[in-house]
Amino acid sequence: MPRASPRLYYFGTFDSRAPDWGLVAAIAEHEGWMAEKTGEGWIYGPRRDDTAKIHPSIIPYAELSEEEREKDRSAVRNYPALLQRAGLKLQRSPAELTS
Repeated sequence: MPRASPRLYYFGTFDSRAPDWGLVAAIAEHEGWMAEKTGEGWIYGPRRDDTAKIHPSIIPYAELSEEEREKDRSAVRNYPALLQRAGLKLQRSPAELTS
């Protein structure tokens, strides 16, 4: 079966040329993860306890250890491959390409 052409999604004014776009995306990744966890009833605690739904990474991105921040950066680096497997791709908006 032939593959369909990737669908394009434009993300508003997000500018991947900005020097800190990876940091912005990593912070968003972590905030999304925290929203999912807290929505399921998880809370912050110094030691992880799955039964009690306690996790030490339910803190602002800036307070994470370097190892934990790297998990979010790694997830962001995997976005293009994940999108490609779904038949999607990221592309700058036409306005960004001409500016």
